[in-house]
Parts: sequence; C-alpha cells; structure tokens
Amino acid sequence: MITDTTLSGALDEALDRIHTKGEEWHGGLTSHAPMVAEALDFAGRAHAIGPWIDGYLGRLADPMPETEPIDPARWRLRLGHHASTADWAAFFRREIADHGWAATVATWVPRFVPGVITAATHGVIRTSHAVRALDRADTGPRREELARALGYWAASYATLPPVMPQGDLPFADALALVPMVPDRDRTDWLISDRVGRIDADRFAAAIRAAARPADAVAGAVEVAALGRRLLAAVPSAEIAFTHAVTAPASLLALAPHLAPHVATAAVGEAFKAAAALWAGYGTAPLAVDPGAVPVPDIDAAIADGDEHRIKLAVAVHALTLGP
Repeated sequence: MITDTTLSGALDEALDRIHTKGEEWHGGLTSHAPMVAEALDFAGRAHAIGPWIDGYLGRLADPMPETEPIDPARWRLRLGHHASTADWAAFFRREIADHGWAATVATWVPRFVPGVITAATHGVIRTSHAVRALDRADTGPRREELARALGYWAASYATLPPVMPQGDLPFADALALVPMVPDRDRTDWLISDRVGRIDADRFAAAIRAAARPADAVAGAVEVAALGRRLLAAVPSAEIAFTHAVTAPASLLALAPHLAPHVATAAVGEAFKAAAALWAGYGTAPLAVDPGAVPVPDIDAAIADGDEHRIKLAVAVHALTLGP
C-alpha cells in the first residue's frame, strides 16, 4: 500500500543528480530516472530513491547541447525535432519563469495531447510525474523537471491517426475491432516503430467505434483497467503493456490542471495508445477476465529494481486514490 505522501528532500536531491544527465540511454531509450524517483517519493518510499538512482544513472547519455532557441511564434516547426531536446527544455524554463508552472501546464499540455503516444507514451507520463511532484511542493528541481519533461515531449512528438472515440462501444469492445499487425511485420525493437506499422484506416475505424467518456477521471481508470488486462494477457510484452496502464493512470495527475474537454480528449488519446500497443504486441482476442488481473506489490517491485515494475505498481495503487 501507499503509506505516506509527505514531502521528502530525497526527491529534489535525486532530481538534481538526474538533471546532470541526458533524457535517454545510449541508443535512444527513454530515461526512467525522474519518473521512478517521483513514484517512490509519492509512494512514501523516499529511502529507496538514492540507492535506485545509484544503480541507474550510469546507463544514461550526456545531455544534448542547445542549438537554436525555439521561436514562440513558430514553435510547431520544431515539434518532433529530436536534436532540439535541449532547446525545448530551455524554452519551457522561460515559460515557467514568466508564467508559472501551472499556467504553463494549462497552456501547453492541451497542445501536446494529440501526441500521447510520443516516445512510447513517456512524454505524457514524465510530465504527469513532474506535475504531481509540483502539486506537493513547488521547488526549483521540480520546476526544472517539468521543463525537461515538456521539452522531451515536444522534441519527440509523434501522433496516431487523428480520430477520436465517437461511437457507443465500451473501450474493451472497441479494442476487439483493432487490426493486428501481422507477425511477419513485428520485427521492430522500439515500441514507437512497432506501433507505426498499424493499418491506419482500419485502426481509425476501431477508435471511432468507442464511446467518448463522459468523465475524464472515470475514463482514465477504465482505460488503465483495460491496460492491466492487456498486460496479463501477454506477459511476454510486459514493457509495452505496462505503458497501457501507466499512460492513462498518468492523466489522474494532469486532469485537475486541464479544462474538462481537454482531459476527456486525453483519455481518448490514451485509449488510442493502448489500442496501438495491442495491435503491435497483442494476441487477439483478449481473453483475460478483469477479476483475474493481479495487483502488483510496491515493495516487491522495489526489491526487483525494474523501472517499469516500480512505476506500474505505484500507478496501480494510485488509481485507487483518485486525482
């Protein structure tokens, strides 16, 4: 269980250390360091942050250099430009300094919501961890983390077909309509490359068949529950389907900072992301009953040390707490 959510200095100390490194491993995998550190702090396991970071930071690449400032009038031209990662972080430092962190979130997250799939959903997940930390305490390292999280989301920006749920099917029923990527095409190692192989037209039709959630929080919980079923159905694709849980769960921290229609749209994008993961890694039909899905243990995940399992365990327990 989550035992304590009081402020600890361990998170800020960890973020200061993390921010000496880049946003990815050597080879392009996303750094989970800031997300795991915040998850452990939120779960009242601040004592575990330092030892976990000690074993992780050596995997990360050096920070990317700044190249050219982001033009506020032409920012869309730099979306998805990976080489601009540091430029985007610098841009968001200025935005936060000029307007405050909450106003920056309220302005920019809606612009990025169509890219929930970005970096295998890590753009929205990392941003949500930063926001949840700032909701507990407004500190310099946490504002810096938000700038980097938003910057990473912008620099890695990617989207799925531009459709939204507008039908009458529950998410699980609409998922059954999603076309699966053929086995012969499931050769990509990176999640982002694998989901890029979906049949866009048939995928869009399946998404349209889903019902638009009336309430963003309830919708996020529903998508996360579906994601847990996907994970239980194909444990060999644990990393991929962990994101089908943690991405919708991340919306619980963001929803209070967004207009209701934006938060609802984010739920639709989270369902699209889960459906794309199912298309790329799933084995239709989905045959796992919701009651058969295990509840992960936070302390067991910490003992295991795997970044995805830690984040998953904390996310599942956070779903019971609400936003």
